[in-house]
Amino acid sequence: MIYDSEIDKETWAFIEKTKSFYSDELLSYSIEQQRLEYNQMCRAFDTHRQYELIIKTEEWDTIPVRIYEPQNSMGTLIYFHGGGFVVGDLDSHHDVCANLAEKSQLRVVSVAYSLAPEHKHPAQFNDAYHAVKIASNTYPEPLIVAGDSAGGNLAACVVPQSSFNRYKFIRASFNISIPWHKNGFKIFYNSFKRTFAVY
Repeated sequence: MIYDSEIDKETWAFIEKTKSFYSDELLSYSIEQQRLEYNQMCRAFDTHRQYELIIKTEEWDTIPVRIYEPQNSMGTLIYFHGGGFVVGDLDSHHDVCANLAEKSQLRVVSVAYSLAPEHKHPAQFNDAYHAVKIASNTYPEPLIVAGDSAGGNLAACVVPQSSFNRYKFIRASFNISIPWHKNGFKIFYNSFKRTFAVY
């Protein structure tokens, strides 16, 4: 594929802005600093709008979630954030989830699953699966499961398992991919190591 001709200018601008936050030194930062840097990057894309939603943060058992409630919700979308299973949280994807809720008129539940390296695999899957179970028992269908990048991976893994256990029928799932950058493979592999304890 010839990317120069296949990708529009708006997407290229997004890619370039994203790349500007990934320095060669990033991998030498502490996990805490990497998380701060990631959230700073996400905030750079925020629209800082006031949304016509009821937004509340709570815990489902031990899992923090943020719920974005339109006035007349037509269903529920469970959202798992990206970040290589290492970075990302409820704040990093606040604007994404608020936009999804407002434009789709779906109730969006953003899930702050456990992160590596503090929590190894399958902690992330277990949290995601448990959140879908609670949502299935709490809200009327239809239920949609989604995420970006690592969160999309969780969505793709949780749906078959949830269906196998006959949780409320999941109508759809989708994954939002992210652009690749020059340090992408290094960052991805580092995240993979921390999550799955590959040494």
